[in-house]
Amino acid sequence: EPLDLVILGLSGSESQSSAYSQALVGSYLPERDVYQALGFVNLRRQNPATGNLFAEDLCSLLGKERTVPPKNVEIGTKEPEVYVTPNVVIEVRAMNIDRGKDFACSVDGKTFYSLRIAYLRSIREDKTARQATTTEFVAAYHRQQR
Repeated sequence: EPLDLVILGLSGSESQSSAYSQALVGSYLPERDVYQALGFVNLRRQNPATGNLFAEDLCSLLGKERTVPPKNVEIGTKEPEVYVTPNVVIEVRAMNIDRGKDFACSVDGKTFYSLRIAYLRSIREDKTARQATTTEFVAAYHRQQR
């Protein structure tokens, strides 16, 4: 099942390049109007639509980097190097959804979820951040995979 997740932050910068190698992605919790971190995905994969690396294609879409998360973003314990305003949606595939406390993805504040072996599949320019996969869907998907 693909997940349409929002980019919340970036990590893995290299001194000779301004491109980042990982994106922190998250789901949307509409009841509280917040984005919740779910895991990191590799941006150093080739985008089949353009032939470029996803890191290169996302540079112009992400906007200004921030040193603190936006007020409507919950991160957890694994923070990115920089934060971005949640407005870019990407399609992510993962082996499964795990339970854990490293990320903030939770419907009830007691059970937390994270991606296991996730990879970026495409950039969803046809979706807005509020159309991203919801945290409720992530929780239901976790229950279903048992």
